[in-house]
Amino acid sequence: MNSHTPRRAARRLPLILAAMLATATLPAWAQGTISSGTTFLQFVGTPFSTTAGNANLLFGSPSAFATENLFRMGWSYNQGPATSNRPFSSLDTPAATYSGNTATFTWTNAGAGTAGFARWNATLVVTLTEIAPTPGGSVPGAARVDSQLTFTAAAANAGAIAYNVFHDLDFDIAGAGSDTFRVLNNTAVQGRATDAVSSTYAEFVGGGATRYEFNTGAALRTKLGATSGGAGTGNLTTLAGTSASDWASTDGAVAFQWARTLAPGESAVINSSFTINSPVPEPASLLLMLGGGALLLGARRRRAG
Repeated sequence: MNSHTPRRAARRLPLILAAMLATATLPAWAQGTISSGTTFLQFVGTPFSTTAGNANLLFGSPSAFATENLFRMGWSYNQGPATSNRPFSSLDTPAATYSGNTATFTWTNAGAGTAGFARWNATLVVTLTEIAPTPGGSVPGAARVDSQLTFTAAAANAGAIAYNVFHDLDFDIAGAGSDTFRVLNNTAVQGRATDAVSSTYAEFVGGGATRYEFNTGAALRTKLGATSGGAGTGNLTTLAGTSASDWASTDGAVAFQWARTLAPGESAVINSSFTINSPVPEPASLLLMLGGGALLLGARRRRAG
């Protein structure tokens, strides 16, 4: 045996470990991942089920060392008065495909109750678009997520159904302060959440929504049935066309509600989007983070409520 072999191996070990840290991903952490440039959107567990933290928007890397900017991206529904709000996937697991920057989720004959009562089909297309860095920048720190939902009343339903569809977004925008939620356009239901300390912000719009609400993530998950096994109750608080006061919380979230009465076989198309602008580490800073990141792997921040 060459006497230099152990020494060479010892010298290579730090390089090997650094390479592993730099390229490591967490496949068990996400149900599926889409990407645009160096921005990644990961879906955790069964998409749009009762899971609290079910989505991650990551800049720079899909690893645990990246900047995370999203905690939950939920879709819920009810089937008219006196029925419970429940997540789309609380009873029905969607078929899911992930290709490039687009994820597609399909629910077939979904909903509570027997066939012929308030059943529905839906296709949700989620598209991630990385926003180019400013001149002179090297790491993109902004991304847009567009969602288009085609919601169709089952043709076998006995009559028209007054559905309500809800969409909630619980941001983890980077920073050390509370997130302030502000209405920019109450008719288009457009607003902005800004961190009190950093320059990080998220802008969001629920096109054609009939109601919206700023609240804690925990409160909205409860209202929409995500923490109660599909037994949420009530409309969102603010009618479209009405401005809510500025609202701040360290657990800030927003939700939209669309009221649609659909005859058997009739469809409604619902659109929403959000954009996050977040400062991310430059490559030199990222290497420093990777050097000490292994010690923090188990301490990744997750919002408790």
